[in-house]
Amino acid sequence: MASSTPIDAEEEQDPIAYGSGESLMARGENELHKHVALRVEAALGRSLPQVEVRFENVCISADIVMKDTTQTQIEIPTIANVIKMGVLQISSKKHVVKKQILRDVSGVFKPKTMTLILGQPGSGKSTLMKLLSGRFSARKSIVLEGEVVYNGIPRHTLLTRLPQIVSYVAQDDNHLPTLSVKETLEFAHACNGGGLLKRDEEHLRHGDMAENQAALNAAHDMYKHYPDIIIRQLGLEKCQSTAVGDAMLRGVSGGERKRVTTGEMAFGNKFVMMMDEISTGLDSASTFDIVSTQRSLAKTFGKTVVISLLQPSPEVFSLFDNVLLLNDGYVMYHGPCNEVLGYFEKLGFKCPPDRDVADFLMDLSTSKQRPYEVGAVPRMVVEFADAFKKSDIHKQYGMQMGEYMLSVYGVPTEKYWLWYGIGFLVASYVVFMMLSCLVLEYWRYESLENISFDVEDGDADKIVAPATDNYTPIKTPKVFPDPLNPKQTIDLLKGISGFALPGTITALMGSSGAGKTTLMD
Repeated sequence: MASSTPIDAEEEQDPIAYGSGESLMARGENELHKHVALRVEAALGRSLPQVEVRFENVCISADIVMKDTTQTQIEIPTIANVIKMGVLQISSKKHVVKKQILRDVSGVFKPKTMTLILGQPGSGKSTLMKLLSGRFSARKSIVLEGEVVYNGIPRHTLLTRLPQIVSYVAQDDNHLPTLSVKETLEFAHACNGGGLLKRDEEHLRHGDMAENQAALNAAHDMYKHYPDIIIRQLGLEKCQSTAVGDAMLRGVSGGERKRVTTGEMAFGNKFVMMMDEISTGLDSASTFDIVSTQRSLAKTFGKTVVISLLQPSPEVFSLFDNVLLLNDGYVMYHGPCNEVLGYFEKLGFKCPPDRDVADFLMDLSTSKQRPYEVGAVPRMVVEFADAFKKSDIHKQYGMQMGEYMLSVYGVPTEKYWLWYGIGFLVASYVVFMMLSCLVLEYWRYESLENISFDVEDGDADKIVAPATDNYTPIKTPKVFPDPLNPKQTIDLLKGISGFALPGTITALMGSSGAGKTTLMD
């Protein structure tokens, strides 16, 4: 009897009906994602592709031009004043000030995880997300330092393809105001292929025939009705026929427009999703639904989801796996959400029971942190950053998988041990080669030649005397006709005599053509 697979067990419970977005979403988004992911993995023959984003010592600074002191006065725009200001602008010196946006930022965003980025306005959240998503505009006045890799591949080699791998939801809502909500999402879906691409279909060929067909059916139907699915996930059913609108054209509300922006970037097979301030204008319930959807995508499809929020509710905060706390460009904390309170308690900060964790974290390193202090605590942002770099969470969370596995068995992970190992191997090779030469040249055992051993009395009886009378003489032809010239003959054996004793081994030696085979025959 064949064993049942997870797909068969799911079909026995309550199969998901195809044909429309409503039928696909009948059992909820979590069941839909599990339904599709289970079949696609079976057809792929392996787990879904994933992308890990790792950044180390990232520093971004920009040169900002400040106004001259002569331009600070505002005068009536008369002809004389305009000419005067123009001359002053030409002759005045520009004051350039360097602003540090990100300061030695390091971290990792892993697949199947939800990471929350918290920080005050101007802390560098948007800059970091734009950099990691490939939307950061490089200018002459901007200096970028550090290393960013995606699954070990450097950022500069993937810069032109990053928009195909990483999606970025910006803070601004830029849409065609005359299009309806449904038309906007359908247009975004069409720009990303409008369905399952041919190259994706070719990958779904590694299971048996039934698994491949089930994966194709599920993927085709989900991508076909994906705009309708996104509308239902974001709660836009009632306004899907309403124009998006803008400041000049009346349309949907600000919160609904923000949800349209979020849904617009959900299309395409992106492995990393970065969302910048998606809760602006939304109530806590809508924010919870959107973040829950992203968590389902992260856990079932192995996506890497990074979201920055200003003031998340406790219910929303509990949906995240990790939190990255930024302030003035410094990393104050980057690690699991369930360890953040314990970490700051060790630094001397106690979160009151009636205070939200997110609000507590946002108040740190500001003038509002005094009510949380229970001892000697850091006060400057730099002190928080230095304390985090010295913590165990920073050492463990920033560790690569290979380093972690070596640390489990107590193997040193520093790179200089690699050179020590190479030097040890070279030295060992030289030493053992010298020892082998010494042994073979001076200490090897060689049997002595021309030495006769005394025969004991008991062994003398075992020697059998040659019995020549019992030999049967064999006549071998002295000559043999030459195969090439029958008139001539070849001498094979010439007067051969000898003996072979019982119980002995006789070696028959000679060069090629000496007659050994003929004699033995």
